Amino acid sequence: MIEATIAATQRPDYVRRWVLDQDGQPRLVEAEQAGRVKGYLRTADGRWQPAYEGDAEDGKQVSPVWFGPGGLAFSVHGHRGYSALFRIDAETLRAEAEPLVHAPGYDVSGRLVFDRAAGALLGVHYETDAPATTWFHPTLKAWQADIDAKLPGTANRIECQRCLHASHLIVTALSDQRPPVYLLYRTATSQLQVLAGQRPDLPVAAMGQRDYHRFKARDGLEIPVLVTQPASGDPKRSPTVVLVHGGPFVRGTQWSWEPTAQFLASRGYLVLEPEFRGSRGFGGQLYRAGWKQWGLRMQDDLADTLAWAVRQGWADPTRACIAGASYGGYAALMAAVKQGDLFRCAVNWVGVSDIDLLFSIHWSDVSDTTKRHGMKRLIGDPVADAAQFAATSPLRRAAEIRMPLLMAYGGRDPRVPIKHGQAMKAALRPDQALEWVDYPDEGHGWFNLKTNEDFWGRVERFLARHLASPPPAGSGQP
Repeated sequence: MIEATIAATQRPDYVRRWVLDQDGQPRLVEAEQAGRVKGYLRTADGRWQPAYEGDAEDGKQVSPVWFGPGGLAFSVHGHRGYSALFRIDAETLRAEAEPLVHAPGYDVSGRLVFDRAAGALLGVHYETDAPATTWFHPTLKAWQADIDAKLPGTANRIECQRCLHASHLIVTALSDQRPPVYLLYRTATSQLQVLAGQRPDLPVAAMGQRDYHRFKARDGLEIPVLVTQPASGDPKRSPTVVLVHGGPFVRGTQWSWEPTAQFLASRGYLVLEPEFRGSRGFGGQLYRAGWKQWGLRMQDDLADTLAWAVRQGWADPTRACIAGASYGGYAALMAAVKQGDLFRCAVNWVGVSDIDLLFSIHWSDVSDTTKRHGMKRLIGDPVADAAQFAATSPLRRAAEIRMPLLMAYGGRDPRVPIKHGQAMKAALRPDQALEWVDYPDEGHGWFNLKTNEDFWGRVERFLARHLASPPPAGSGQP
C-alpha cells in the first residue's frame, strides 16, 4: 500500500529520508543533492510541495520526524547548540518557540511512542548519558515510576504499542554492568516477571563500572569520554586501552553494557572511549570541529584523553595501548605513526589504512554520491587536500611505525575492503613487530563465534605481552 502511494505521488529525486504519519502513509520526503537538503510536503491531491531547504550537515533547519492526527507534528532541530524535539505546525512546519524535550549537553533525536488505538501521543524515548523517556500521559508516568521503584539501579525502558489498553508491558532493564534483562509488567497487578536476558555466566563482580566524564582538549573544546573502570574497582595507575569508535561521524558510545569494554575491564584494563571531535550526539560544535580532521585534531583528542586519565590518577602512562575498528582502526594506525611516545601497542581491526583508498576503491559499499559530496566535506578532497591526505596516511607513513601491531581484516568486507590491510602489511618495515590475521568469510566486523573467540583471544594475549609491566629503562618506550 505504501509503495503504491509513493509511486502515485511522483516523488522527488535524490531521496534520503521519508517521514510517515500515524497510519504509515508518506507525508514528507527529504532529498539531498550536492550538499543541500530539500524537504517536500505532500499536498491533499498527492503532489510534493517544496517546504524547506538548507545545508545537509548543519542541522539548523526544521527536520520533521513524525506527523500525527489533528495537525500534530514534530521536528528535531537545533536549540542552543544541541538538537531538541519541537512541536511544529503540520502545514507550515513552523516550530514552537520552546522545545518539547531537550537535554543540555546532549542531542535529542527521540523515538515517539504513539498509541494508535487511543489516538494519543504518550511520550518519547531518547538518550542522554543513559537511556531516558519523557512520558506525556499520566498513566505511563505512573507505570514508569512504579517500575523504576521496583528495579533500582537500572535504566528501565517500557516498550508497548496499544499501551493504554495493554494488560502487559515489555520492560528492558539496562545497566552498565550486565547485559539487558527483559521483563513482563502486568498493568493490573503491577507485578514484574523476568522473561529473558539473565546471564549468570557474566556476574556483575566481573564487570567494570561505566560513567561519562567531560574534559577540555588542548584547544579548550569539551570532549565527552565514557570510562569503564577495571573490574577490580581500583583504577589507580591501571594499564589502559583507549578504545576508538568507528564511523567516525556518529555517536560511538552508550552507557549500557558493552561487550568489548567489559571484556577488557574484566582483564584488569581501564578503558577510555572518547567522543572525539566529529562525533555526533553531543552538540553541533563538537561534530563540526571534526570536519577534515582525520589524523589531525581528531587524533590529538585521543592523546588528550589519555593525558586526562593520567591526571586523574587512573591511567598508567607507561602502559597504554590504542585499539579500534573501521575509523577506530585508522586512528590506532595513526597513533602508531605519530604517538609512539604515548602508546606501547596498537590493535586495528577492519581499519582504514589510507584515506585515498576510501575514494578510489570502487567495490566498496560507499556510494559515488557520498564520495563526491559528503566525504569531501567531512573528510577532505583527494585533489585539493592531497598534501593533507599524504601526511595523515598510515599507509604512506608505515615505515615510521615502531610499536607492535595487531591487525585483522575480513575477506568479505564491503565497507573497508581487505586491500586496506593487505597494502598496509606490505608497506611495513621487514622487522616490524606485526601479528596479522584475516578471516575470509567475515565482513565489516565479526559475526561468527569461532572468529570472535580467535580474535579476542589474540587481543587478550597481545595486550598481556605489551602492557603487563612497565617498559625497561632506556627502551625509549613510554
